[in-house]
Amino acid sequence: METGQTGASEVIVSRKRQRVSPIYTEKNNCQDCYKCLRQCPVKAIKVEGSSASVIATECIYCGHCVQVCPAGAKKVRDDFHLLSGSLDRGDSVIACLAPSYVSDFPGVDPDVLVGALKKLGFAGVSETALGAELVARETTKWLESQPEGIYISSCCPSVVRLINKYYPQLAGYLVPVLSPMQAHSRMLKEIYGYQTAFFGPCIAKKGESDDYPEYTDYALTFRDLHDFLDMNYPGWELSGGKPGETFIPVRAGRGSYFPVDGGMIATMKQQTSVTDASYMAFSGITSVREVLNNLEGWKTSGSLFLELMICEGGCVKGPCSISRSSVAEKRQRILKTTENRETTTGFSGQDVDI
Repeated sequence: METGQTGASEVIVSRKRQRVSPIYTEKNNCQDCYKCLRQCPVKAIKVEGSSASVIATECIYCGHCVQVCPAGAKKVRDDFHLLSGSLDRGDSVIACLAPSYVSDFPGVDPDVLVGALKKLGFAGVSETALGAELVARETTKWLESQPEGIYISSCCPSVVRLINKYYPQLAGYLVPVLSPMQAHSRMLKEIYGYQTAFFGPCIAKKGESDDYPEYTDYALTFRDLHDFLDMNYPGWELSGGKPGETFIPVRAGRGSYFPVDGGMIATMKQQTSVTDASYMAFSGITSVREVLNNLEGWKTSGSLFLELMICEGGCVKGPCSISRSSVAEKRQRILKTTENRETTTGFSGQDVDI
């Protein structure tokens, strides 16, 4: 972890251990411009000790302050030393790749990526899109047994934090199903009994891992993954994949749609024959808050399912995404890669309770 000073408000006590908040301030770098203070969508930053510090209990980990800080003083917690310690000890760890890896590692053969990660000591590599398919299935099943009403996806941890903290009166609208990261990790632990390390473009997944350590052991970013590969296996992108080096337990199917806005709904509609529910997708903090501000007391005919994502355009534009491509280009990569896949049939996850 970077050894900068942090304010008292940026230290949290999780169920796992006392840790620095997923987002914290490198006080020595803070230039007192307070751009983060002005632009934080939930006002979770305060002036403390002549610098702008994150109020951990108020933060939804959207990562906007990290993106707008001109001095790079807002930092994302580095958990790689913890993961490296497990790998160095010879612990069995499965690398779990968020489905947006397709847009963040364009042109890289999946088998090459799997082979490189196994060479670095991972026991296996799995697509979190499998967890997304489980979530889509369970959410659809749950909705079909509910009365008319409004229901909100539980997939985006920033949305879940936003609702629980700032719209507690709407907390009952959240579907009681695990997130794809949690469902995927739980599935892998039941099958293999190994530790899990999630890699994705999302900072809020670190907070989710802190809060629910029984599911995911480590939550890191695609930047962490890219740097780890480059440091330990230079030229890994050019290496050839070996026979049998592929995702476990199987390749994912249409759950790979999840990182684009509307992707969860597209997956759910493939997994149900008849439903009376209406579906809507909104992404971006401004749109999400506009929806939530007018949701209470809204009368709807039938049931309405809302797929809400904090990042504009979906997870493909997460704050720790490494690709600078436009949201349109990233979306196209996801759609092109997934369009010919079916919902995974080689592994149904029927015995995994999420």
